[in-house]
This record gives sequence, C-alpha cells and structure tokens, in this order.
Amino acid sequence: MDPKRQQIIETSLELFREHGMKAVSMQKLADACSMSKGALYLHFNSKKELLVAGIEYLQDRLIERIDEIRERTDLTPRQKLREQLLYQFNDFSENQAYTEMFYKEAGISLDESMLLLAEKTRLTWQRIQEEFIRLAFDDRTVPYLIDLSVITSGIVNEYCALFFLEEAEVDRERAADFLIFLLDKIVDGLVAEKPKPFLTATLFEHRQVVDQRVAEAAEARLRGALADMRDVVEGLELAGLEKEDATASLSLLAEELEKETPNRVLVQGLLANLRDYRELQEPRRVIATELKIKLL
Repeated sequence: MDPKRQQIIETSLELFREHGMKAVSMQKLADACSMSKGALYLHFNSKKELLVAGIEYLQDRLIERIDEIRERTDLTPRQKLREQLLYQFNDFSENQAYTEMFYKEAGISLDESMLLLAEKTRLTWQRIQEEFIRLAFDDRTVPYLIDLSVITSGIVNEYCALFFLEEAEVDRERAADFLIFLLDKIVDGLVAEKPKPFLTATLFEHRQVVDQRVAEAAEARLRGALADMRDVVEGLELAGLEKEDATASLSLLAEELEKETPNRVLVQGLLANLRDYRELQEPRRVIATELKIKLL
C-alpha cells in the first residue's frame, strides 16, 4: 500500500475512534496528517470512502495475521485453529470502538458497495474457517466443512457480540478452548452417526455469484477510471511529443488492464508517466488502489 495512503487510513481510524466519524472533518484529518485538504482529496473523496478503506485495511491486516498463523511450523493444526480463533477475539476487542462507531454513525448509509464488502468479508471468513477446521480435524470433516464453518462462525460472532453489546468481561483464551471442545464433540458425533450434511456446496452457489460481483465491481471501477483518463487527456491542450507520450501511455495502460493478470510493475510505470497532470490524479489513485500498487 502507498505509505501516504496508509498514513491517512491509520490516522482516520484513530480520529474516528476518538471523536466519532461525524465530528471529524476532512480538514481536521488533513491537519492531523500534516497535509493540505487538497492533497487529502487526491487520495480519498469523502469520509465514507475512508470508512470503507478503513474496514478493508483492518480486514486485510487481520487476514495477514491469520496467514502468519497458518505458516507457523511450531504449531500443530489444532493449535493453529486455536490461535486464529483467539486472534479474532482479540482483534475484535481492540477494534470495538471503531465497530461501534460504524454501526452508530455509518450504518444508515449502507449502499450496494458496503453490502458487497460485508458479504465478501463474510465469505472470506467462512472459507478461512473451513480450511483451519479441515486441517485440525483431518479429512473426516470434508463432507461437513460448510456446516462446521457456519457453526464456528456463528459462535464466534455471538461471543464477539457479548464482548461488544453486553460489555462482558470474558476470558478469550478460555472461549477459544471451549469452542474447540465443542467442535471436538460435534465432529465426533458427525463421524460416528454419519448424517447427511445439511449445508452443501450446491446450496452455496451464491459464493461464485459474490466472487463474480466483486470482480465485476472492480472491473467497473477500472473501466470508469480509464474512461475518465481518456476524457481528460483528450481535453488537455498538449502539443507534439507530450501529447503522443500521454496518449501512448494511456493506450498501453488500457491494454495491460484488459489482461486477466496485469503486470503490476508495468502498470505502476505507466501511471507514473501520467503523474504530472493534476486532472488525472483521482483515476490514477483508483487504478493503483484496485491493483494494490504504490503510486510513484
């Protein structure tokens, strides 16, 4: 992630936690980041956009930590399951203030993009639970993975609700241990009785639909950014080689973004070629954000 963008997100998280989203103006955030308001708007157009970026940032950070747990060689699969459950509990508690602010102040403005983000996040965690459960309880669980992941996620969510809504003092390590104890009993019962799974892959075909919607939304943002860049370049009063260079960079950028897996280094360089034009800063930022590229 671009260091300046990361600084803005982290600063906004702190300010939103401390003062609430409504009380933090873009000017106040710009001052806290030691930049002008105009420079801030080059990265984010609104507080709502910042809110979405903050949620994605926290989720990405959590998933990075889960990936670290997955790769640890000093833990058994069962211990890895426990560690990731415990980390979820701890992370939720650490970000409780931000979660509370989101529901109180931003919940009223949920739109399709926010709902899609919520659905994407839910399915991501369901898949993570499936993977850790299969590794911890071996292939016996394969027919029941979706059932087990939904049960686990449901219990995790209810435990987190206790931390948040009831303000209950809960021993999170004991909560993780107790949840694994419950899973032990459930898995033993399923293996012994061999009932027909309640939830199957055919019932979750919407996973592919969500994946497709996420991909389509990203493609739409890229297409929109490219269209904006074309309009700007066509309207700029450029002459000679400068016009040719800008047009060529934009054409190469469009070709690269059409590929299934764009070359991020090449895209980064092409975006850098267009950095001197103020009118192109916003679409450059959109493309860089979608591809997780640092703007040069």
